[in-house]
Amino acid sequence: MANSQVWAPLFWPLMLLDFIFAFVSQLLNGSPSDGLPDLQSVEVGQATSTHGAPRRSPLATQEFVSVYNGATTVYEMVVQAVGKFGTRIAMQHYEFLELKKLKPTDRFPSKIFGDNLVQVNYNELGENIKAFGAGLRQLGMEPQPASARTDFDNAKGKFALVIFEDTCKEWTMAMQGALSQSMVVGTCYATLGQDAVISAVNETQATSLFVNWKHAEEFYKAASQMPSLTTIIASTNELGNGQVWKPADNNGKIKVVSFDEILEMGKKNGLPPTPPKPEDVAVIMYTSGSTGKPKGVVMRHSHLVAGIAGMVLNVTLRENTEIYVSYLPLAHILALQVENVLLSVGTTLCYSDARQLSHVMPKFRPTIFAGVPKVWELLQGGLQKKIDAGPAPIKIVFDILLKWKMSMLQKGMETPISNVFFGVISKKVFGRESIEFGVTGGGPMSASLQLFCRAVFNCPIIQGYALTETCVGGCFQSTKDQRPGVVGPPVPCVEAILQSEPDFKDSAGFSYLATDTKGAKGEPVLGRGEICLRGPCISSGYYKNPDKTKEEYDAEGFFHTGDIGQFTADGVIQIVDRKKNLVKLKGGEYVAIEAMETVFAASPYAAALMVIASGDLDAPLGVVCTANEALEKWAKEAKIDFNTVHDLSLEDRARKEVVKSFVAAGKEAGLGKLELRIKDVVLVTDDVWAPGHGMTASMKLDRKGVMGIHDKEIKAMYERNGVHRLHQEAR
Repeated sequence: MANSQVWAPLFWPLMLLDFIFAFVSQLLNGSPSDGLPDLQSVEVGQATSTHGAPRRSPLATQEFVSVYNGATTVYEMVVQAVGKFGTRIAMQHYEFLELKKLKPTDRFPSKIFGDNLVQVNYNELGENIKAFGAGLRQLGMEPQPASARTDFDNAKGKFALVIFEDTCKEWTMAMQGALSQSMVVGTCYATLGQDAVISAVNETQATSLFVNWKHAEEFYKAASQMPSLTTIIASTNELGNGQVWKPADNNGKIKVVSFDEILEMGKKNGLPPTPPKPEDVAVIMYTSGSTGKPKGVVMRHSHLVAGIAGMVLNVTLRENTEIYVSYLPLAHILALQVENVLLSVGTTLCYSDARQLSHVMPKFRPTIFAGVPKVWELLQGGLQKKIDAGPAPIKIVFDILLKWKMSMLQKGMETPISNVFFGVISKKVFGRESIEFGVTGGGPMSASLQLFCRAVFNCPIIQGYALTETCVGGCFQSTKDQRPGVVGPPVPCVEAILQSEPDFKDSAGFSYLATDTKGAKGEPVLGRGEICLRGPCISSGYYKNPDKTKEEYDAEGFFHTGDIGQFTADGVIQIVDRKKNLVKLKGGEYVAIEAMETVFAASPYAAALMVIASGDLDAPLGVVCTANEALEKWAKEAKIDFNTVHDLSLEDRARKEVVKSFVAAGKEAGLGKLELRIKDVVLVTDDVWAPGHGMTASMKLDRKGVMGIHDKEIKAMYERNGVHRLHQEAR
């Protein structure tokens, strides 16, 4: 950075031009925030002794939005799209060739893709959806009975299809095909494992299970554990030159049929669709959960459509234009609902393995990109690594213009001249100088990361907040309001209240109350507490789990999210933390560990991290998957001798340097004194947390998993800090 400061004066003329152009643009076109209501949510009811007054979007003061473009079911949305967009490409992906070890020393083979694009247009998509649904009927499946609309837990029949597969076009066609026949789809994360899938099949009494072709034999052998199962459908995703496994006697009780065979069966029998009703159940989504048995969230067509109708009003989606890379797990509500709404406007969905993103995105040239904060962190880290390893002049220009642009964005102004430079970078990543907007959800994004991505990728980065149980209806920033640290106002399909939580304290020692007028940092607020949501997008509850449903869905119709938040002075929501992540230390003080993790992620030494706090500790601790190159660079500059980076990680000086970087990031972000007291960390240099190993399928921390993976190192950290008892629960 020293070199950047020396050369910065040479860029002052460019910065002056940037400022002049931005100022003139604002005079002519108005501020990006023009047109936003003074209050981005409004009160629509009365407060009670336990919670604040409900607040809604100004677009829903009289009634909620619940219908999307006249459609009341997901099936209707897709049918409309097929009729409107016909020959436009609906889905595409690069042809899978083989699995191959690129080097003899490789531990695992890599996926090899060719240059040929496999494409499906909207007409073909419509035909395949109809054929797949008809094929399911030939297998003996049937539409759900009308009784399921009022008592789904006790509904009987052969109407459930469970999907256990990675994101691919076959996944989407299978789900939409089942919906075309008023069937129900149970979704399982591809990282949940066999036991969770068996549990889902048994709970739903599913007769058909859709899995990748590589798992057909595995589940066939486990079929005796699933009495209702009659058919295993083998997805041909990434089949290449492989072959779908079939049992020697494929005429027994359990049949194995391929995805392509289902399509052929459906095309031959030609059974027409059985369109679902809005009250029909569409999806039972089994949440990934890091502990215990996954819960099945019951989503009716009306819930999914209302969630979409509310979400899209804060963004502009162009018909017959958008391109989207689909790689997030479709068993997660964000990915599923994004696909549903993008299909409705004629988007081209480009399927990719997450590990292939850097290779395929410049070819697909997406106009919209969605990712959880961890994905945006990976984009930032990969880009920063390339810049640091590149020519020194490029790094100097990058550092100077990045700092300048971030400062301008914080003032609500653009940088038209500097955008040319960042357009070159964006083109390397996304294949175009700027995308329309980026979306982040599934967890909080730090202010520094949001500003970095806005600056470097020349586009709005908007945060959303919702849960599986709310079918993606929650809060969503407008592209006109990109302030970091907020998740926007309630969308027009929900209303939000804040329920007082007197037993939980903020970093200043005050309870979270719906009557609060000030936050922990003295900022003006319109109440604080647990965020609770009500509206037509709220799911029916948990499948065959009335006790859990009663616990989280109250008598007033509000779903209790478990998240602590506050309304800003202009009516948007800020997430403070989750109730279960507000942890009491030995001295009785609370720390917000998820908020700490979000801020500490700005450390150059952290590729991933987890904060640990419990009643055994007087200060927080941490586990850090290190950015090894940054750690090694620091050690060389500090003249510390080491043989391997693992040896370096055992050095007390290295641990202190990482803690120091966390404290610096925390001070810049305004964390409280207790949260800045983090005093030790485990440095992990030879492991990467990934879905199924330290992370859930939706790229969230699996706290219990991390504690188990690094149990030995964490116990050693406790002992060197004078603590000789370690809770086994993740904190």
